[in-house]
Amino acid sequence: GGGAAFLLAFEHPFALAIIYLTFGLLFVTYLSWQNKIPKSFLKIGAVLLLPSILGVIYYFFLLKNPVMAAWSQQNVMPSPSFLSYLSGFGLLLPLAVLGILPLLKIGEEKSLLLLSWILATGLLLYSPFPFQRRFIEGGHLPLTVLATFGLGSLLFALESFFKKAQLRLPLWRPVFLTLLILLLSLTNIKNLLRDKQVFSADKPDAYYYYLLKEEAEG
Repeated sequence: GGGAAFLLAFEHPFALAIIYLTFGLLFVTYLSWQNKIPKSFLKIGAVLLLPSILGVIYYFFLLKNPVMAAWSQQNVMPSPSFLSYLSGFGLLLPLAVLGILPLLKIGEEKSLLLLSWILATGLLLYSPFPFQRRFIEGGHLPLTVLATFGLGSLLFALESFFKKAQLRLPLWRPVFLTLLILLLSLTNIKNLLRDKQVFSADKPDAYYYYLLKEEAEG
């Protein structure tokens, strides 16, 4: 874990901000709810975070290089509107909400990690960093875990309802899951159709061109 975090500082240093903030939120949560910090949490934090600090120091030292400093200044990727993120995740969000409720009721500590991860990502998406949009990378992972629990809860609730109503629907599970997969795919299909339209137009000012028109002509 520590070695991976150390290497992450060289490959995707922005991801360390998510890890640090997630651990910070977990630290505050444990202190507020339990008035103590579990030793296992401190050990994992030390093993994971301490080696990565060396990579962070190297990254800030690297920014003193004029070339890297110039690249960093132009590396501006602001976040889109909050509604864009909501529409992008689609039905994954309500399923994740369904998944977190039973985990909180039984006091599952792993749910605190997932919630802290999601909250840390949300805060960093609109933080003062110029590369806000990079923080969404990996944000689907905690949502997917929670959505999986939510889907299980939804299937259990539907099965209980059908039993109480004495309804016999032998194929309801595969039909329901097939429809759910299709609904979850709608945003992906929309994005693919949009990209097809943009690529078909083939305009030099489209977002996939990394050179300006003047640079390409030069």
